[in-house]
Amino acid sequence: MAYVLRKLPFFADGRPVQLAPGATVAVAHDQIIVWVGVTPAGQLELAGAPRFPAVFDCGFNDNFLIQRQQLIEWAGLIPEELTQVGVLRAGDRSFPMRDADVWLHCNKPGLRDEFSSKPPFRLELRSGIAVSNVPGSPRLPLLGMLALRRARLLLSINYRDCHLSLRS
Repeated sequence: MAYVLRKLPFFADGRPVQLAPGATVAVAHDQIIVWVGVTPAGQLELAGAPRFPAVFDCGFNDNFLIQRQQLIEWAGLIPEELTQVGVLRAGDRSFPMRDADVWLHCNKPGLRDEFSSKPPFRLELRSGIAVSNVPGSPRLPLLGMLALRRARLLLSINYRDCHLSLRS
């Protein structure tokens, strides 16, 4: 089995993450930050798609949820140019599901914001990614349990040492 994420740390003191020089995003305590890229579904290479942070949320039981503006600014994709493949209903809200894949960037073991030389791992999301038109919701994109389950990944969270590992 190959590691996708190895000893990826998370922190009790909500350390911010840097998007670009001078641009940071706040991270709440104990949030697990993963670095991702998004491409139209079926694309076999990440091909220079920008890397940006997302929160791995084991309480989010779908694939991936991102704000419309984040998809445009961070991933370089226009939501309307991706085929709508369904609708995610969450409470009283509905979010269009767009046909796209998410790529997980492999970390250097023990480091959150440094990356190994291994190629990113593609999560093929048959039901797509949800795109929110509500500004600030979510504050950072969410990667959920369904994406990991469909990829048949093995997740291990070590709460004593505050890190997680993910392997294929």
